[in-house]
Amino acid sequence: LAGVHITPSPWATPPNHKWYYPAYAACVEHKLPLLAYVGMPGPLWPMDPNNPAHLEEVALAFPDLKIVAHHIGDPWVDIAIRLAARHPNFYICTSAWSPKAYPKALLDFLKGGWHGTKGCDKVVFASDFPLLDMQRSVRDLRQLDLTPDQHRRFAYENARQLFWSHDAG
Repeated sequence: LAGVHITPSPWATPPNHKWYYPAYAACVEHKLPLLAYVGMPGPLWPMDPNNPAHLEEVALAFPDLKIVAHHIGDPWVDIAIRLAARHPNFYICTSAWSPKAYPKALLDFLKGGWHGTKGCDKVVFASDFPLLDMQRSVRDLRQLDLTPDQHRRFAYENARQLFWSHDAG
């Protein structure tokens, strides 16, 4: 087990609902990251439960919980970025997004960060294969205007630290 994934929209239950809290406590106990689907859902489910702003309450209640905002958070990308910059254990994952389509705000964050936070340390690359072709996604990733160190952190190191460095004890 590498992490726990929640999808708030189908249940119309935002991630700050206390119903989830026992799962969050178990994630902290077992050092597992939480992946929370954020952004506009593909199916016709309510959008609001996927607003990343709901995750701030979770980050405050569980400061040791590693939270990964899964699917960037569009149309609330700026909120996801601010949360990643504000909370040490908050990350953004690019799954289901082609690198060619990343929002400008996310690219700017990756390159330079925000308020002293290195964005390349807070964003995790994912393709959402087979939804997106892996070879094309990696090719497009390599074409992003990032330094070699930023590429390494974004494309590999952040995921390794989040999903393979924990000791589940």
